[in-house]
Amino acid sequence: MTSDKAIVKVKISKAYKERFENIKGSENITQVELMETLIDIYDEYQELKNKSAQIQSGELDYEEIVSEVVYNQDASLKENEIEIVDRAHKNSNFSLQQIVKDGLLQLAKYLSSIAKTQLNLDSMTDAELKHQKFSGVTEHRITKAIETIKNHNNRQGKKSDKYSITQGIASVWIPGISC
Repeated sequence: MTSDKAIVKVKISKAYKERFENIKGSENITQVELMETLIDIYDEYQELKNKSAQIQSGELDYEEIVSEVVYNQDASLKENEIEIVDRAHKNSNFSLQQIVKDGLLQLAKYLSSIAKTQLNLDSMTDAELKHQKFSGVTEHRITKAIETIKNHNNRQGKKSDKYSITQGIASVWIPGISC
């Protein structure tokens, strides 16, 4: 069985050896792990250096590089979503920051309007509620029906005059509700 590991012997000054050992100790990694990390960092440095040269020569657009980094720092965008953002950025006169700001503002307005409408649920009549289509109406109507049943049952003296609703049925419609 052959190993994919190689032995590397290097002579460095005592000052660099001390720095190497300090980094290794503070990061709590082996010499091999530190060497591999340093090589990876060097590769990234070379890539950035090449991109910088391409920007200076005009081969590469600085805005393009910045947009790649800015809107996908956390890798939350899928490849097709990155393409959508790229097309929007390239086909408009807006900066990437303006597109992000406007998108965020649009989403915030939408969510605020839903929240505002949901706050008004208690003041709507049953007839008005029947025609509402936004999120939360069904849950509100079921909760209201269960509360009505509870209130009715609390006013009744005989068990035969009470309605029953099981925890299982209620929890299917509204998780976390207690009857």
